[in-house]
Amino acid sequence: MSYIQSFKGREVNLNLPVKIYRCLNRKGVVFSVQQKGKVVGHTSDFTLVNAVFKVSKSGQKRARESQTRNVHAFVVGNVVENFIGEQKKGRVKYNPFLNDFFYIESSEDIIEKADRLHFSNEGLFVI
Repeated sequence: MSYIQSFKGREVNLNLPVKIYRCLNRKGVVFSVQQKGKVVGHTSDFTLVNAVFKVSKSGQKRARESQTRNVHAFVVGNVVENFIGEQKKGRVKYNPFLNDFFYIESSEDIIEKADRLHFSNEGLFVI
């Protein structure tokens, strides 16, 4: 898949769910794509369907205590290979130092699931 840059020669299996999180070690807005516990690639432009938002409480606690970001919040879902642009309905945000959950920026509504999400270099959006 051209929109997901392979990591160590690994490929994304579209038949299996992926775990997506913000890559803290790369400049800009880049997301890491994990399958079966291993990073398979990095990207900043793709769509996920049947998404579920997850926050590890112990990881969040560790981030708050140390005041250092760590990977403890992510989205699980299935990558859509042939994405055609759709209207963005709201930006999804998460701040481990202020919130216990993901939320839609404009309304501050908590979001736990989404039918479709678009990840881009502008952020994460419900579509």
